[in-house]
This record gives sequence, C-alpha cells and structure tokens, in this order.
Amino acid sequence: MGIVSVRLSENDRKNGLCIQGNKHGRRFFPQGDKVIFSSSKEGTPDLFTLSLSNNSLKRLTSAYGIEVSPAVSPDGSFIAFVSDRGGSPQVYLMRSDGSDIRRVTFEGSYNTSPSWSPKGDRIVFSCRRGKNQICTARPDGSDLVQLTEQGNNEDPSFSPDGRYITFSSDRTK
Repeated sequence: MGIVSVRLSENDRKNGLCIQGNKHGRRFFPQGDKVIFSSSKEGTPDLFTLSLSNNSLKRLTSAYGIEVSPAVSPDGSFIAFVSDRGGSPQVYLMRSDGSDIRRVTFEGSYNTSPSWSPKGDRIVFSCRRGKNQICTARPDGSDLVQLTEQGNNEDPSFSPDGRYITFSSDRTK
C-alpha cells in the first residue's frame, strides 16, 4: 500500500505519484503545497513531507522508535506528532522543516492523536488516564486540561470555529 497523489485537473491525472510502503496519517499543509505523513519505508515509522509541485520527498525525523499522527498547525509553521522516543507515546512539536523538536506532554503514559485548534493556540489529544480521555494543552505543554472523565475517548478534533471538539467514544451519554 502507498500514498498516491493525483491532481484533480483531467490533464494531469495520468501524472500522479505513488510512494510505496506503509504510510499513515496523511495531512495537507494549509497552503495546499505539501503533504505530511508517517512512513516505515526506511525501518521504524518516521515523518516525511511530499511537495506536490515537484514530487520531492523530505524526511523530517529519524529517531529510534515510532513517529506517527502528524498534525500541521493552522499557519503551517509547526507540526504536532506522536513519538515514543522517550519510552511511551507522547505528543511532540517541531517546526515544519523538522527542526526544534520538543516534547509537549509529560503527564500520562500514552498520549496520542494530536489536533490543532483553528487559532493554533491549543492542541487536543487522547490522554490515557486509566482509559483514554480527551485533553488539551498549549503548544508549549502548559495549561493541560482534561476534558472528559467517562468512557474510552479517542481521535479528537476541533470544529472549524474552535467552539467544539468532536471525538470517538464508547460511552452512552
């Protein structure tokens, strides 16, 4: 299985690009010129960008362990992602060129599925506290807030206006 990029213009459809290997978490940059994804084509899952204008591939991470679930900030300057480079899956942040990697979450043993608020001032993610719960924090890791307490909750995302967060849950209410 691979990532396939196909232009929507009929004249360009035959010139699509296919990158082989296991790929996960494809996301467009806000400008629409690049896609970021996780690939294990060179061993453990790392993050790569694909330029849609010239089909160039750039590896952003190469740490020991997994690096998955990339989420691009609304202005395209930062990427939140999940890595177990510190032992357990945690949310990390880096510049969109792969530099300045820093850990965002320090509480909990399993933090996954980061997603940005529309203003870029908060990141929502799944945080394991017994069961998976939904938490938010500022991009620097401060002001951590747990939003849920019941059920098993995963895959959160903000609404376009930032007033709501939606997520999957096994709870009945």
